[in-house]
Amino acid sequence: MLPSATDTPVNIKHLHTAKTIEHYLSEKLANAGKRKITEYRETLEQAHPYQVFFDNLLAPLKTPEDFCRQRLQEALQNKYNSQLNPQDLIRLQPRHSVSKAMPLYTLLDAAMLNFTDIETAAHYFSDDSETLTDAQDIPTKGSTNTRIGARQFAALSRTLDLGMQYQNYISRTFNVSSVKLNAQRLAKLNMKLAAYSKYFSNDIHQSLWFMLKNLSRGSADIANGENFNNAPLQLYSVQLFGKYLVDAVLITCRLTDQSTQDRYLIYVPNDTGPGFYLNPDEDNCRITLAVKLLGQSPLRKLFASRLPKTDQNGFLTSHLSSISFIDDITFHPLKQRLFEYIASRHLDTFLADARQCAVPVADISSSNHQQRREPPELQQRRMLCETLTDDFSKRLRTCATDALISEVFSGVEGWTSTEKLHAIHQLLDLKEKPSLAGDV
Repeated sequence: MLPSATDTPVNIKHLHTAKTIEHYLSEKLANAGKRKITEYRETLEQAHPYQVFFDNLLAPLKTPEDFCRQRLQEALQNKYNSQLNPQDLIRLQPRHSVSKAMPLYTLLDAAMLNFTDIETAAHYFSDDSETLTDAQDIPTKGSTNTRIGARQFAALSRTLDLGMQYQNYISRTFNVSSVKLNAQRLAKLNMKLAAYSKYFSNDIHQSLWFMLKNLSRGSADIANGENFNNAPLQLYSVQLFGKYLVDAVLITCRLTDQSTQDRYLIYVPNDTGPGFYLNPDEDNCRITLAVKLLGQSPLRKLFASRLPKTDQNGFLTSHLSSISFIDDITFHPLKQRLFEYIASRHLDTFLADARQCAVPVADISSSNHQQRREPPELQQRRMLCETLTDDFSKRLRTCATDALISEVFSGVEGWTSTEKLHAIHQLLDLKEKPSLAGDV
């Protein structure tokens, strides 16, 4: 039995005002007829088990700091018994550095930032680069406390390779066939829900809604070149400014099985705007994107928020005044299937950000990590560590209905998928039975 207004754990009093509800019903659910609402509810129920699956999968996810602290603690215990712990300090002063600052780091920070091969060489660090046994005090000259030299700790850190251990931990959790299949199916249902939502609010025309409904039918994924509406369907990733792959796909296909010409559709998952941008040709797709990206537009901010943290500022500050439609907005044929690609974007971004928090040995020589121990850079990485798993969880749990229910409810980001489901059913109840709105 479908939840009703009386079943929902989300109290109706959280709705803002009667005018907000009236606007929502008349604008956001303008085209929501009874039959389409029934179909929409059915799709919501199909998506819900997958959403619950990811709620449960994400709940015990360890942050890079918690994961690495545990692994480092085990290694220190095995090698040095109880002499050291991850919060102890270590001085890391390159022998030829001219800096007068005292470069002190916790063992945890030092191990997560890792060491290059050069930094493990004899005499790279100064003779007094070593551990401090008391994290509260800098030892005075002549202290007799047991010390571990920087070179020795660097070798231990490279052997541990906490960054790669964390990458493997995440891959074992999310990059497995059953999880990827659930993510792919949820991505497909999310497109279907988005099509209904955008059609209800008049953001897309009925012909496009009908095409999207057919495209998202069933549970199988869609491959490049697959037959759809009696013609091969083409899929492309979207790259901006020559280097940023953004969360959007270009789909080239026929709108109906009677159509004789392809249409060009840019799909942006979880877009608060239209979400689906239909154009007659590729050049007009580029024009649409260029216009939508002007200034600090919602679409530009959305694209930026789904990029790795190291790319976000560069993307937001890229100048559009001299944008080249040919060079700066490009489309590349997808090698993956459509919904597999869409679902993989979240994990790819998370893993890229995780490499900033805990640097694998394989990445340590990259130019991205040359300044990793400098105070401003180190502080940014610490802040990233604090928010990384929460941001990933929010991105993975965001669905097409979030924008709809956020129109009238607050704090939706923190809700479980079950609370979101009850809320959208509640609003659909109000649409089908307007008399209920009078009780708000």
